[in-house]
Amino acid sequence: MVARNGMSRDLADLLIAHLRREVVQLDRLSSRRPQRPDHVRFHH
Repeated sequence: MVARNGMSRDLADLLIAHLRREVVQLDRLSSRRPQRPDHVRFHH
């Protein structure tokens, strides 16, 4: 991961919290890839 120079502590805390939630979600999966995602997680 690369963080931009000047990234605030608050923004870094939000990023870490989001990553932790996603890891918990990934740990709950019964297979490596979800059959039907509950919502779109990536937008261009």
